[in-house]
Amino acid sequence: MINITPYSDFLLKIVFSVTARTRFLYRFLPHRLSFQGWGKESCRLFFFDRLHKMLDIQDTQCLILKSNDIDKVLKDADMSLKHQFEVLGSGNVTMQEIYWTKDIKTGYTWNNRFYTKYFQIDDNGNDIKIPWELSRCHHLLWLGEAYLLKAESIYANEIVTQIKHWIKSNPFMYSVNWACSMEVAIRAVNWLYALEMISKSNVLTKEFVDLVSQSLYQHGYFIYHNLEKSHPYSNNHYFSDIVGLLYLGALFADTKSGKKWFSYALKEFYKELRVQILPSGVDCERSISYHRLMTELSICPYYMLKRIGIVIPNDIEYRLRSMLTFINSYTKFSGLAPMVEDNDDGRFLPFLQRDFRQHHYLLDKKSIEVQILTKKIPPLSTLCDTHIMNYSDAGHVIMKKNGSYLFVTNGGMTPYRDGTTPCGTHTHNDRLSFELEIFGNDIIIDPGSYIYTSNKEKHQEFRSTSKHNTIFVDKEEQNFFTGVPFVLRPNSNNDELFILSQDTCQGSYQTIEGKMTHSRKILFEDNLIVIDDSINKKSGNHIVESFYHLAPEVLVDIHDNKIQLEVDDVQVLMFFESQSCYSITVIEDTVSPSYGVLIPSKTVKLESKFEDCFQLKTIIKWRKK
Repeated sequence: MINITPYSDFLLKIVFSVTARTRFLYRFLPHRLSFQGWGKESCRLFFFDRLHKMLDIQDTQCLILKSNDIDKVLKDADMSLKHQFEVLGSGNVTMQEIYWTKDIKTGYTWNNRFYTKYFQIDDNGNDIKIPWELSRCHHLLWLGEAYLLKAESIYANEIVTQIKHWIKSNPFMYSVNWACSMEVAIRAVNWLYALEMISKSNVLTKEFVDLVSQSLYQHGYFIYHNLEKSHPYSNNHYFSDIVGLLYLGALFADTKSGKKWFSYALKEFYKELRVQILPSGVDCERSISYHRLMTELSICPYYMLKRIGIVIPNDIEYRLRSMLTFINSYTKFSGLAPMVEDNDDGRFLPFLQRDFRQHHYLLDKKSIEVQILTKKIPPLSTLCDTHIMNYSDAGHVIMKKNGSYLFVTNGGMTPYRDGTTPCGTHTHNDRLSFELEIFGNDIIIDPGSYIYTSNKEKHQEFRSTSKHNTIFVDKEEQNFFTGVPFVLRPNSNNDELFILSQDTCQGSYQTIEGKMTHSRKILFEDNLIVIDDSINKKSGNHIVESFYHLAPEVLVDIHDNKIQLEVDDVQVLMFFESQSCYSITVIEDTVSPSYGVLIPSKTVKLESKFEDCFQLKTIIKWRKK
C-alpha cells in the first residue's frame, strides 16, 4: 500500500476540505508527496505488469505500418533526440537543455511558484500554452515508437532522461505546468504510453521506476483535488481530468486512492459522455477541432477499459460510434477538416504527428493510432451517413455531391441541458456561415482561430462576424465580446438550420439588440451553389456587408462585377443579384490553418445600404479547366 509522508492521508483530506476555496494551506503541504512502493524488489515488475494489462504496446509485431508513417515517426524521434521542437507556430527551435517553463516564441520564462499564482492571460504577448504544450510530452511517444521499431537504447534513454529532467524542473505544485489539471492529466497518460513502449529496455532502473511512480501518483493526487468541473456545464478540461484519473486509477488500482480515483472517474466518464456529446454525436462545444480532441479523449480510454475487463454500456458505445461518424461526415474530399469554431491544435495521444486538420485517421483501421489502440480488440465502427448530413442539435449541415463539399453552420452559442442557458466557450460569431471545397480544393473557408489569451484582440478578431462567410449589418456582432477570454454575451437566438430537400438547406437568426433578422437559403447542385439572403431591420438607413473568405491558394480577379476564382484545375465564377446598389472589393486578409500560424489570404466583400429590407442572391458556378 502507498503511505503518504509526512502527513497521513486522513490529515491531507482535512487540509483539502478546509482549503477547498482558497487553497491557502496548500503551501504547507510538502513539495513532493512521496510514497513507499509495492515492495522494494517488486515495484518495477508490478508497475509494468499493470501497464501491460492496460495498454499492451510491447512490440510492433501485430502492427502493419505504412512506410511513410515509419519514416515520419523516426524523423520526429530524431528531432526529439536533438531537442528540436516546433510548438504551436513557434517554428523549429533547438534547445541544448529543454526549458519546460519557457515560451519559446517570445523567450519569456515563467518562474516556479505556487500553482494558483499563475494567470493564463498575459498582456505582453506571452502564451502560457507554449510550455503547456511542450510539457504534454507528446514527443516522448515518437521516441517510444522509434524504440519499438529499431530497438536502440538511445531512444529509451532519452525518454528516461527527459522525464527525470521534467520532474526536477517542475517541483510538485510549484511550476506553471501544474497550473491546469487538464495539462497534468494529458502529460501523465503520454508518459504511461511512452514508458510502456520501452518497458523491455534495461534503462528502466528501480530508482527511475520509483521516481516516475511517485510523480505519477502526485499527478493523480493533484488532478483529483483540482478537478475543473464548471457550472452550469463542463467541457473538455473536466473531461480530460476524468480521463487522466481513469488511467492513473487503473495504474494504482491496488491502493485506496487509486480505487477511489478510478471509481469516481468511471462514473463521471459515462456521465460526461452523455452530457457533453449531443445525441447526434457532436461535441456540445460545436468546435470541429475540439470534437477531434474529445473523440481521442473518449475512444483511447474506451479501449483501455475494454482491455482491463470493464463492460462498457451500450449507449456509451453508440455515442462513440456517433462521434466517429461525425468525423467521417465533416472530412472533406481532400482528407482535411474544416476550421469551424475555436482551434488550439489540441491532441491527446498523437502517435503520429499530422497536419492538425487531419482527423480521419481515427476511422482508418490501418492508421498507426487505431492499430496501437485496438491491438487484439475489435475497433469501433461508424454509423451510416449519406451525401447530406443534418446535425440539427449542433446547427450543422454537411452536403457532399460529385466531388463538391459544403459545410453550413448556424449553431450559435451552446444551450445547456435546459435548452435555454447559453454558453460561449469555443464558439464563434459564424451563424449561417459556410465552407466550400471543390474537387479537393478549398475555395471559401473558415479562417480559423489563430491565437488565444496571448493576444486577446486577435482572438476576438477571428471570432467576429466579419471573419466568417456570412452577413454583417451595422457592425452588430451576433454575440458580444465581454473582454473575458472565451466568454460571449448572447445577442442572437437559436433558430434552427434545417433541410428543405436533398439539395437545399435553410436557416435564420435574429439579433436581440438590433432586432435584425437574417435568413439564408442555400441550393447546392452538381456545379452550382445559389445563396439567397434576406435581411430585415426597421428604423433608418443600414449598412450591410457580406464576406467570402478565400483559401490562400485561390487566385482572384474582378471583371464586370463578377469574381473569377482559380485554383489548380478548377475555375470558379461568383456573381451577385440584388435590387439594391452594391460595391465589391477584394481585401488583403489572413487565415490560420493552425494555432499560432498566420497565412496571407484574400477576402471578397460586398457592401450595400438599405432601409427595412435587403435581398441578395450569390451565385457560385464552377468547372474543371
